[in-house]
Amino acid sequence: GRRDFYALIRHYMHNEIPPSKSFQGVMRNLGGCSDPQFQKCLAEVLEKVFRKSAKEISTLMSDWGSLKCVEMNLQDEDCRHCMLVCEKPYSWQLLLDHNLLSCEDAVFLFDSKFASDTATMTSYDHLHKVINCMQIGNKVVLYKLKSIHECLYDMLNQRYSTDSSGIPKIALLQKNLNLRHLLNNLFNILFLTCLFFFFFAKAEKAFFGRFERQYISYAGSLSPSSLEKVDIFKRYLCNRYGLFGEKNLPELFCGFNDDTIPSAILHILLQQGNRDNEDIKQDETEQLLKLFYPLRHPAKIASLVINSSSRNLDHTNQSFNTFEQVLDTAKKNCNKEMLLILTCDLEYNSFQRKWNSKHISDYMKVSHLEKDVTNFFESSKKNRLILQYQHKTNDLTQFFQIKCILESAYSSHCRKFDNEKSINEKLVVLIVHNVMEQKSPFPIIFSQFKQTLFCKTIEIFTNILLWKYFE
Repeated sequence: GRRDFYALIRHYMHNEIPPSKSFQGVMRNLGGCSDPQFQKCLAEVLEKVFRKSAKEISTLMSDWGSLKCVEMNLQDEDCRHCMLVCEKPYSWQLLLDHNLLSCEDAVFLFDSKFASDTATMTSYDHLHKVINCMQIGNKVVLYKLKSIHECLYDMLNQRYSTDSSGIPKIALLQKNLNLRHLLNNLFNILFLTCLFFFFFAKAEKAFFGRFERQYISYAGSLSPSSLEKVDIFKRYLCNRYGLFGEKNLPELFCGFNDDTIPSAILHILLQQGNRDNEDIKQDETEQLLKLFYPLRHPAKIASLVINSSSRNLDHTNQSFNTFEQVLDTAKKNCNKEMLLILTCDLEYNSFQRKWNSKHISDYMKVSHLEKDVTNFFESSKKNRLILQYQHKTNDLTQFFQIKCILESAYSSHCRKFDNEKSINEKLVVLIVHNVMEQKSPFPIIFSQFKQTLFCKTIEIFTNILLWKYFE
């Protein structure tokens, strides 16, 4: 009962391919469960039904992974709901990286963490946006919006009736009169839309159980051959920097996690897909090192240089760029990418004054941030926006909300000047401050942002730490 069995029947009824040959239908309705035992049992059944070997079934199941199933879901005009189950709160970024979703054709809704955004008004606004998207047929991404589940139950379990004039209307069974009145007035005909739900808990409301589910993860998106490279590169990093084991990697790369290397490999593979064959000849290990090099933790590098007896560690090539140098480099590609900077430093007022940066915590409502970002891109006098965000918990909701706001505005700006020869260059920088010795630091995931960790020099960084301590 993990899926709506009728969805599987509908797939076969709308396709001329017989059930014994349609692997897509099976994987879209039964393949989204991550339980190894479930996958094993499913593979055994498929071997008998399709009369193929275990190796052939394994290849087919790999070809019809979650991302492929989501892509086919979006192309299915009869399908309206899709729920993606993510083990990690950042896995859904795969949809953006693989161009299955974009800021241009999707609306992203988050549970706002800004101080003055009240839950009631935010939920009401979200419902209006969902309704608007359902009217025009847009895609909607709902990120952990448990506060509106009850209302969504009404909206997604609608019954249709006809009024005296013969116009179809929605009859709601819930007792929420305000919502019933709102929907009946705004809906005449329900257009196609696709709703994405992101959940990280195993137990959710029963009515979600009939949606098509797809379990997405960075490691699960890699082919078996690429997945083997993860452990190989982990050992390579440990050997190169003289670490005692993989458990020391989070000390060298603050925020390192199980998905860091898989996301880096996917990032390289996606870049290779957009390049000529001559550019692909570069050794993959060197490409990975190039991604990880600017993310080294300066304090750990200083400790390794002083105490390490490893001959593999290059003591002379462990420099760090200043913030100004990082900006100068980023300016060259400011019309192609935004810059995400990770640091364990504090938010200094002197830094804010010098670079005219803004703290996310100073925005009381998300609408205030959206207005500032919009004004920045519309202004012909401003060419640099620097925002500072402090990562305190393992909840990434506010970060992704900020990221989507920046990406949407950035994308609109690029489209506006797409046909013009001279583009008003706009550099967007988001600085993420980790709390020292934090149990859940900001996760290093290679996505659409360019990431780097900055510090002036090892000596100055050490002095700053000592100054903080004595202060």
